[in-house]
Amino acid sequence: MKWTWRFGTTTLRGVQIGHFPHSTRLSVTCKGRGCGRPSKMRAAGPKGVHHLLKRLTGHRYHAGDVLTITFTARGWRRERARITIRNARLPRVARA
Repeated sequence: MKWTWRFGTTTLRGVQIGHFPHSTRLSVTCKGRGCGRPSKMRAAGPKGVHHLLKRLTGHRYHAGDVLTITFTARGWRRERARITIRNARLPRVARA
């Protein structure tokens, strides 16, 4: 993920994802005032996952917003990341 930030606003500039199973499901939830609607988005399959990640690109988040991104696939362990948007700094990414 590539980010740019200025004061209390952080913009997601790009998302790059490697290979993943065909049965992948992606869930993105957002909590905070910069999330907008809908605050919960889901996608399944390669096209859906790429489309959802492209939708997130260019969105502006405010300091204090928390994004939770979850990848699941049949026969694979779930991967979850919690991204906390910070004021005038790179967002903090933690495995949840």
